[in-house]
Amino acid sequence: PPGLSGPNNIDIAGDKTTAEYELHANGDASTGEWKVVVLGEADSGRGPVLASSALVSLTVAEPFVSMNLDLAAAEVGKPSAVVGKIETLEPYDGAATARLSGLPYGVTADTRTITANQAEVTFPINVAADARPGKHSGLFCIVEVPAQGGTIHHQAASGGTLRIDKPAAPPPKKEAPQEKKQAAKPEAEAAKPLSRLEQLRQRKP
Repeated sequence: PPGLSGPNNIDIAGDKTTAEYELHANGDASTGEWKVVVLGEADSGRGPVLASSALVSLTVAEPFVSMNLDLAAAEVGKPSAVVGKIETLEPYDGAATARLSGLPYGVTADTRTITANQAEVTFPINVAADARPGKHSGLFCIVEVPAQGGTIHHQAASGGTLRIDKPAAPPPKKEAPQEKKQAAKPEAEAAKPLSRLEQLRQRKP
């Protein structure tokens, strides 16, 4: 169908009877129900043998969820978080999983579980000591929604940005206040010797 793509060929081992063929629908894919067929080819030793499946229905539908990532900031060597705003476009049952992708080297995030009535999800991230500081764009989310007995993969929130800052410089050390040196007190002047007349005056009653 228009707007869908997938690998040209996949290999199936001789002892296997099933295989997964992954399809990708871009933003311009035409919605609706389409009839598709799978062709197979094997080498019989005396030439190729061709086989075909019956026509099967393939439904191309609108996405179940949409998401936007807030601008996130972190510091080298410290944990942080990336917040995503969720919009449920089509209700679904059960829980979906959301995984943050496109993270730069040294940054990891855990997978989170979301539901159809959830409006926000927070991805805790770990920033290693050797993560590269700077502005890193290209973050996005892979959301796996349970539907029709299987899982539908969504790529959402394209263009998210994470800014990684260098560690903050430690505050300057405060110098200990220096003790003020007290000026030496001048030595008391030596007493002036009394004159003979003053000595006589002191002796008088």
